[in-house]
Amino acid sequence: MTSSRWVRFSLIAFAAGSIAAQLQKADRKYFNRKVVFITGGSRGLGLILIQKLLAMGAKVSFCARNEIEIHKALETVSHFQNSENLLGVRADVSSAVDMEQAIAQTMDHFGHLDIIVNNAGIMHVAPFDAFKRSEWESMINVNFWGVVNSTFAALPFLKEGSKIVNITSIGAAIAVPHLSSYSSAKFGALGFSLAMQSELASRGIRVVSILPGLMRTGSYFNAEFKGKPGQEFGWFSFAAKAPVISMNAERAAAKILTACRKGTPFSTLGIPAKLARLLSAVFPGKTALILGWVNRVLPKSPPGDSRGELRPGQEFQKTAS
Repeated sequence: MTSSRWVRFSLIAFAAGSIAAQLQKADRKYFNRKVVFITGGSRGLGLILIQKLLAMGAKVSFCARNEIEIHKALETVSHFQNSENLLGVRADVSSAVDMEQAIAQTMDHFGHLDIIVNNAGIMHVAPFDAFKRSEWESMINVNFWGVVNSTFAALPFLKEGSKIVNITSIGAAIAVPHLSSYSSAKFGALGFSLAMQSELASRGIRVVSILPGLMRTGSYFNAEFKGKPGQEFGWFSFAAKAPVISMNAERAAAKILTACRKGTPFSTLGIPAKLARLLSAVFPGKTALILGWVNRVLPKSPPGDSRGELRPGQEFQKTAS
């Protein structure tokens, strides 16, 4: 590298570092003493968001379905000096009653509520004809109704200046093969999020819609697979770990919090996801054709009735390591 190129590279790196530092400073100032409620906060992206928020002085309440995972999450963040500002609540987002109770506990504990982050979600990976109706219903209950339930439960306590952050997926804009039920639910969640943007604006409540691409959170271990589950796990875990097409989760979390502070209405995370969404918007027919080719190389359902039980990714952990 020549000296002039090195100087240009150094200046660009310095400028990028300065911008990042300013964003972190602004985020820290904004979130200090804010009360944030996060669904699905016991692991993955949700847990990373909690850690970042606590480090910035926020007070965080989170919910998860599994009591053991809640305790593990609380232990994970116990090293924070301000970890007393964290509340873990057992609640299922698919239950409106559970979400009302979770928000009520949050209000009892902290006294007010500034921000909710709808992060909870499940993922099933298989050809569409491998799914049972009950599995479609489960996907929609969590990934769509979960967003609706928590939003409706929180709305009576949100004031002007409050934020609602809905973390959907690039699957809410592009229906990827073998994620049919997931994409269907996420499309619905995004539609709800965009509708709330316009309807809640008059109350001074900002709604932020986030579409992340694949993130390196180890989520493939928590996804569930069927059809030919081992092969489905193989292609999905490879894609979720590949640096070129997946995004660092810490970086994604930082971008989500900055979008929340700014009240950015719509944000797609990751260059691959942005390019894919642009391609789908400009050339929908071509995109469908490409995804059809992709589907041809993915595992096919076994002959006969292949609608067995979903198998969690943890069963295939050894093959992925």
